[in-house]
Amino acid sequence: MDTQSTQTRIIKRYSNRKLYDTQGSCYVTLHELAQIIKEGSDVEVIEKKTNTEITYKTLMQVLHEKEKKAGAEGDTAFLNKIIRSKEGTFTGYIKELEGTSESEEISETNFLSSQSQSEAPLVQ
Repeated sequence: MDTQSTQTRIIKRYSNRKLYDTQGSCYVTLHELAQIIKEGSDVEVIEKKTNTEITYKTLMQVLHEKEKKAGAEGDTAFLNKIIRSKEGTFTGYIKELEGTSESEEISETNFLSSQSQSEAPLVQ
């Protein structure tokens, strides 16, 4: 039975900024954390010293690092749109695009549906 996809992996962040995977009993990099997520595991990142949940901030770091490693300049016009959005945040911008502030489940369903449609082969 694959419990990885049903259990949340706890990642502890130490004051030296190292991330420790409690399930794997090892330190992980942001790149390795991204791989854990790609493989289907949910993660929860806890700051060890304060026991504060910092998952969102850490996942934003993962995205930032992936952008840096991509090497190409990103779309600054897109970033300007996000900053100019009502909340000025990624989350707020996405909510505006969806036109809804309904539950996460509905938002996730809409996203997954659009992804499967965009991956469908073109018929000529």
